[in-house]
Amino acid sequence: MRNVLIFILLTNLLTGFSQEKKYTLSGKFISCSEYKDRVPGVVKLYKDSIEIDSINTYRSAPDFLGGWVWTTSRFKFKGLTKGKYEIRYHSHFDAQDCPTIIIDNENIKNLELCLNKLPERVYQERTMLDNLTKNDTLFINVYIASGGEFGGYDEGLWITKKEEKFYGRFYRLPNTYALQLDRVKVENTYRDNKSKIIPLTEYIKLDETTIIALRKFLIELNHYHDSGISNAPEHFLIYTRNEKIYRIKNNFEYQPYLKLREKIKNCL
Repeated sequence: MRNVLIFILLTNLLTGFSQEKKYTLSGKFISCSEYKDRVPGVVKLYKDSIEIDSINTYRSAPDFLGGWVWTTSRFKFKGLTKGKYEIRYHSHFDAQDCPTIIIDNENIKNLELCLNKLPERVYQERTMLDNLTKNDTLFINVYIASGGEFGGYDEGLWITKKEEKFYGRFYRLPNTYALQLDRVKVENTYRDNKSKIIPLTEYIKLDETTIIALRKFLIELNHYHDSGISNAPEHFLIYTRNEKIYRIKNNFEYQPYLKLREKIKNCL
């Protein structure tokens, strides 16, 4: 009987030594752009292209406390073994690179992940602005929900190429409130109400800094895909004779057009 007990103890001891050590991967989401970003909902962890774990950054209070919801910027995965991992999470941009982490002999702590930031390589792409020929115009028409769900206004920024210079002019456009989800109705409203289009400024010569900001704006909007829900969505209709993109934006904290407008008006 004594020998049996010794055998069991030795077996358990050896099994314990043979078990692979477990590690923890933890960190937080940070904003790496000039815009305030919301934390993604579900964060997924992959190993060898297989999802092995996921966490939800949304938290909710009990019903008796109102059931209100908030998010946390922090995440933690436990019980991991050595190897290469990939973290995937929702982004408003379709070209975002998923971060890859290698765990080897120690826990990964204080990892910082950028929210909604395009890789630098993407900012080298050509834009509608680059494809403009002499005397062509780039139309940027935007609905701005300044009053939230109670309405807003439409504004146009039209960029014309003259020789090798770019000139911008702002316009008041016909209102497309409540039409944001129907691109065709938005286009028809602008087309059929040209008498309501009113210039707001004279032509503004764009300097090099502003042109760089404009290219950045166009690249980000080209890769922007918002699957969120809002009671005050905004839209962007951007086009030339040969190209067109239409984007709906539900994240009110992301305001690329207002930032661009501020830069251009500084050229006055």
